[in-house]
Amino acid sequence: MISRAVLAGVLVASALALAGCTSPSPAPAEPTPAEIAAATRAAIDRHWEASGLEGVVTRPDVTDGQLIADQPFGAELGECVAAAGITSWYSDGTRMILSDGSRGSDEQQLAYYSCYARYPELTVFSRAQREFVYDYYARSYIPCLGLHGYPPQSAPSREDFLSGEADLGDSWLWSPDTALSAFPETTQEWERLYRDCPPTIPGVEGWSYEMVFES
Repeated sequence: MISRAVLAGVLVASALALAGCTSPSPAPAEPTPAEIAAATRAAIDRHWEASGLEGVVTRPDVTDGQLIADQPFGAELGECVAAAGITSWYSDGTRMILSDGSRGSDEQQLAYYSCYARYPELTVFSRAQREFVYDYYARSYIPCLGLHGYPPQSAPSREDFLSGEADLGDSWLWSPDTALSAFPETTQEWERLYRDCPPTIPGVEGWSYEMVFES
């Protein structure tokens, strides 16, 4: 008898496949300079919208900074924010949050936005790269998770994934890991799952990585 967990995984995978699963190409095309520029501008706009400063202060016109698109977690942004006197913070993907969980003052949000506009951190994926990732999830990763008893409870439509509507932030694609119906309870169980069901495969800069396990 097929367990409910396995059946759920098969259903999610089938929904993805019916949305248009195809075999991924060995080397999907990387984003063009125009795509990177458009994605960078969109990310900067999202950060302004999330700052809560629209109608409060005039939006700075930052045009002379060094864009570091497709290079997430560069030091430049952190150094710029620190120079503004903000030393303990994190980003939820579109805005700065202080370590105490507050948004800080308008002046701090303005400083953060100005720094982000100069040094935006994001990873840009081409449509071909997104198709590569989606197809891997649909044909391999999600079915494997289901067979191991960890089926995702939901998944974005193909178009939402390809358009970026399902992204978890400027540098993170949606992943089935974020929607599991259950989770391994120990590090050893996680390692066993990832050995059997690799979360990524080579081919997409910024998404592909090799899992390293302790022997």
